[in-house]
Amino acid sequence: MRWSTIVVSGLSVIGLVAVGCSSSSGKSQDGPDAVCAKKQVTNAMMQVDAQTAAGWHETHQGLDAHDAGTSDEVVMSVSKFVKYNASARNQSLCGNCWVWAGSAALDIALNQTREAEGEEAIGISEQWLNSVASTNAVVERYSGAPHHFRGPCCGGNLSLFAEVYNGEGDEVVPADNGGAQFQDAQRSDAQDECRSNVPTSDIDTTGKIKVGSLSAARVHVTGGEAEAISALKATIDAGRAVVVAIQFANGDAVAEFDSIWSSEDDPTWSPNSYCGKTYEECNGAAGHAVAIIGYADDGTEEGSYWTVLNSWGTTAFRPEGTFKMQMRGLDYVCQLSSDEFGDVAGLMFQVLNVGP
Repeated sequence: MRWSTIVVSGLSVIGLVAVGCSSSSGKSQDGPDAVCAKKQVTNAMMQVDAQTAAGWHETHQGLDAHDAGTSDEVVMSVSKFVKYNASARNQSLCGNCWVWAGSAALDIALNQTREAEGEEAIGISEQWLNSVASTNAVVERYSGAPHHFRGPCCGGNLSLFAEVYNGEGDEVVPADNGGAQFQDAQRSDAQDECRSNVPTSDIDTTGKIKVGSLSAARVHVTGGEAEAISALKATIDAGRAVVVAIQFANGDAVAEFDSIWSSEDDPTWSPNSYCGKTYEECNGAAGHAVAIIGYADDGTEEGSYWTVLNSWGTTAFRPEGTFKMQMRGLDYVCQLSSDEFGDVAGLMFQVLNVGP
């Protein structure tokens, strides 16, 4: 894609989302050859064209199903296993939310093992994966279908997260190491808007930790609301995070999510209003990835929610960097459509398996 910038007044400029599209002939066009202008919004999202979004849906459908079991618990959280500074957990202008969500899932799995073995919890360096995923070898390896990968700051998914780590020997770098703190937040001086400015050689890899082979699996949520809630709760009960890949149908859906994040009264977010709509990549459609790390369920739609860890730092009203997502009444099989490339999943629920 080629991009120009449209500044939308009234919005604080921190992130970028595609909007306004035409081909060289002047006709409206979707797909990887589209020419879109960028609308500036409050927080960064993944710039995902319809072809890539549909490819991610197909990849998700092909994943092994996670056997979660069932649960009737009412409150649970795995947040204590995520070692992070909430204000510093901020992707800012880099659209690498998939790295942050995957890292949260891996951090939780790793730190439970470390606790059981009497070892201190660690935080995982998101910068390390960003730098590795920006090398020519990795970008070229995943540039074709289904990933259409251009670099970590332009989007990815949990399957790609696992594959990149596996290609690097299944090792993680502690976030406290020199140069391992996230440095790709500001993109104004980036040589490539999709890639990191930080070479892997600038990061101290002392104390790398072997974590085992990684793979993504899908949580089965297609059997109705009760089954979906039970499967997701059972996954959290078992000490796992659930990575949620979200595709927003258009700019209005993005703006709604953004306003909820910025709200002072902590409302609960739901994608239901845009389920069934067309994925309009040139009308502000975008992707985002987050991690469910807990829940509360009192049996009512108003009092039940998933606790979701975001990667947009904190606000005065979100000191832990989390928000609430609707639990009861949620469309767990939320689907969007693409005129040219078929179905696009509005929500995908996945877990990260950590092998020996």
